[in-house]
Amino acid sequence: MIDTTPLKTQIGNNFDRLFMIHAAQGNMAEVMMGRLALQKSRNPKVRGVAQMTIQGHSEAQRDLAMHFRAMAVPMPDKPAPAQVALYEKLRRMSGANFDKTYMAQQVGAHEATITLFQHQIEHGKNAVAKQHAINKLPGILMHTAMIYDAAISVQAPGVNLRPHPILEAARDTDGSIQKALGTIC
Repeated sequence: MIDTTPLKTQIGNNFDRLFMIHAAQGNMAEVMMGRLALQKSRNPKVRGVAQMTIQGHSEAQRDLAMHFRAMAVPMPDKPAPAQVALYEKLRRMSGANFDKTYMAQQVGAHEATITLFQHQIEHGKNAVAKQHAINKLPGILMHTAMIYDAAISVQAPGVNLRPHPILEAARDTDGSIQKALGTIC
């Protein structure tokens, strides 16, 4: 059996930088896919999600650019290969099929982002990266509530598998989505 301890240690030691890279690539992918959704979708809820993600992720990317400079590390200049592949898949779709697939992707991407940001807040060592996660997580949670609503409305595959308390909390406007999501992440 291979000893993975050195790799685990190095990932742990470099998690702040990995967090920043994933966040930057995620922002670029969200803006790219949001622009595509504005071109392809006629559904007002899907278009609303697209506009929200373009605006929110563009702002987050500008903030990250400052943080990368402050940390003196290079910032990625394109999304991750898996994100580009998903974009290409979405580009070939249209109509309800596009809306369902785009919204299913949005649900998964934002749930993964919540987990990533919560992990950074709890375990991050770099103050700049940690503060970025603290500042952005409330907005991500708000966006996720809107995303769940749109995903349900277009019957995006898999959204019905989410635990009922999460979907109910997403509809709640008093911020309890943070509490509900915190119990599963």
